[in-house]
Amino acid sequence: MEENRETKIRNIEETQALEEKTIADDPTEAFDVPEDEATVADLPEEVANDEATVADPPEEVTEDESTVAEAASSDDAAVSLEDLEKATPAADEKAESAEESKGEDSKQYGLPADHPEMGELRDRIEKRKKEKKKKQRHFRTWVYVTAFILMAVIFGFFFSISGFFTVDSIEVQGNEHYTSEEIINIAHAVPGRNLLYNTNKSEIVSYLEQNPYIKTAEVRRKLPSTLLIVVTERSEKMAFKYDNDYLVMDGEGILLRKTRTAPQTTLIEGLIVNKIKLGEKIGTEDRDKTNKAIDLISAMTAGDLYFVKLDMNNTKRVKAYIYDNLMVRADYNTLMTNIKNGHLHKVVENLLKDGIKRGTITFEEDGSASFMPII
Repeated sequence: MEENRETKIRNIEETQALEEKTIADDPTEAFDVPEDEATVADLPEEVANDEATVADPPEEVTEDESTVAEAASSDDAAVSLEDLEKATPAADEKAESAEESKGEDSKQYGLPADHPEMGELRDRIEKRKKEKKKKQRHFRTWVYVTAFILMAVIFGFFFSISGFFTVDSIEVQGNEHYTSEEIINIAHAVPGRNLLYNTNKSEIVSYLEQNPYIKTAEVRRKLPSTLLIVVTERSEKMAFKYDNDYLVMDGEGILLRKTRTAPQTTLIEGLIVNKIKLGEKIGTEDRDKTNKAIDLISAMTAGDLYFVKLDMNNTKRVKAYIYDNLMVRADYNTLMTNIKNGHLHKVVENLLKDGIKRGTITFEEDGSASFMPII
């Protein structure tokens, strides 16, 4: 492009110089031509020949250069030398700018490859890459674990509500007073429910603990399809005579049942009952005497003894009947002491070894014991 532009400029300069020389050599042949209509054809023959010579460019000149030369002969399409000279510096500046840009592109930025800090920089880059890969591995692991847990939960839920966990058997543990079938009936427990979600545990416990003989109740699961009921029962330890009935109680004085048949338990005499309600403690007029009777029953059970009857009419002279015709007599505190220390148990054991089942055993406050073969 720069070579073409310079060629055009030279052609125009040569054309102008030739015109000026022709006019200077033969002024007589000058003629007036309208400023706007002058053409190469109106010039003298010598000038026209010169212009024809200029118009025929060498073979090396391109078609564009010929066009510029022809346009230069016309005043309407003439390009002044001054305009071309102005355009030339701009083109030169563009060329210089392109060369500078090319030079800048070829420049090397940053540290050279053999710089001492390049090794440390490469190490940091490698470390960051490893940390990034480690984080990516952790993230993938977290995604896999989360997906696995979610799938396991979904599978477990649908598996848990399947027929595999339907109750098909009911077991009872801890029962003595009631049979297992009676416990199941009291609990209103039925098979066919889902063992994991629909056992009605609270209802079963409520039904059972409403019964005076059931102290506590618990419902457990035995996978895959067994419902287990564990109960702690109250046992009959004593009874009060109440008109023509017997009030049967446990070792805490809680009323278990009311019956007209004499129970196989210790009969307490000397107490007046004023309140009875199943599942609650018996109410008496003398609460202190009642508590002493309960304590004696508890000590009797712990001391491996059994009284068929306990007369609490006078706490300073309590009568405890081991058999109907074998009695122990002492004040409350002395009797309690000899039961707990095992002295009474040894005395009774020695009498039974001798075949003695009738008489009266008396304990004094100092702990001494005596026996009389009469009641």
